[in-house]
Amino acid sequence: MIDSTQFPDVDIVQTPIGGRGTVTILRGGWTRPDAKTYMDEAVRQFVENRLINQFVEIHLDIPQVRVIVEGINDLNYVPIREFNAILPQNGGGR
Repeated sequence: MIDSTQFPDVDIVQTPIGGRGTVTILRGGWTRPDAKTYMDEAVRQFVENRLINQFVEIHLDIPQVRVIVEGINDLNYVPIREFNAILPQNGGGR
């Protein structure tokens, strides 16, 4: 787990997905010139030795936001044609 004395400004939000995985968002290092290195170490401490998929917030290209997905290979995937059939008819997915 993350050492809160070493990473006092890192916020963590974690949400279960599909009953088998989790999505975790880490945010921090906003005022640090070495934000990428800082957040790399925070992620390393958070995941320890677990197998994860990690994504850097790519649209804004900011290293201060990391998205970690655990259990992605164990989720129940639905073929796109079945998924499209359950979407609202207006095309929105929400």
